[in-house]
Parts: sequence; structure tokens; C-alpha cells
Amino acid sequence: MRKELWFAAVSFCLYFISQLSAWARPATKADFEGKTLCWDDGVERENYYAGGKFENNIEGPGTWDIKENDVFVNKLDRYPKTFVGKAEVNDGGTITYTGEAPGFDDVSAIAQYCK
Repeated sequence: MRKELWFAAVSFCLYFISQLSAWARPATKADFEGKTLCWDDGVERENYYAGGKFENNIEGPGTWDIKENDVFVNKLDRYPKTFVGKAEVNDGGTITYTGEAPGFDDVSAIAQYCK
């Protein structure tokens, strides 16, 4: 009986872990290029262009890229510090950013494609 319970518990854990990867995937350049994102503060909008340029409606222009290991890099021209973190696309179509931001070491923000 103990072996069956252990096997069931391990099977459930493996199934649960496999489902986590289905909930989000690393963002790609195609998820940003030519798109406008509306961030969860309800105010900021960012237009992402091919070639690594973007425009934030409040903070102004900057550059962006997705590097090795799915690292998202976003640099506003007006700040000396760069946003470095992970961007993931969720099943609902939202994008979650987790990482650094100017003045903060650990932030999390959610965006959706603007209509």
C-alpha cells in the first residue's frame, strides 16, 4: 500500500510540473516587434519596433532585446540603469516581466497587447 501511495504522489507531482510549463512560455522577439503593450498600471504604453527600438508614452524612447537564456533587456534612454529580467507570455495572452528596473532590484509587471 505504501508503494502505491508513493507512486501516486510522484505521478501527481510530475503531472503538475509538466502542466506548469503549459501556463507560460519565454517571450520571443516576435511577441514584441510591431506590437504595443499596455502595462498593468493603466497608464504606460510601449510601442516595440523591429531593430530593437521602443517608445514609452511617459518615459520616452529606448532600446530592447531578448538575449541568450530568454533574458529580456529594456533600456530607456533617460536612465543609466537597464531593465534586465525575464518576459513570459501567459496562456491568456498577457506578458509578465520579472526582474530589475531603475531604482528597484525586484519587480513584476503584467502587460497585454493594446487594442
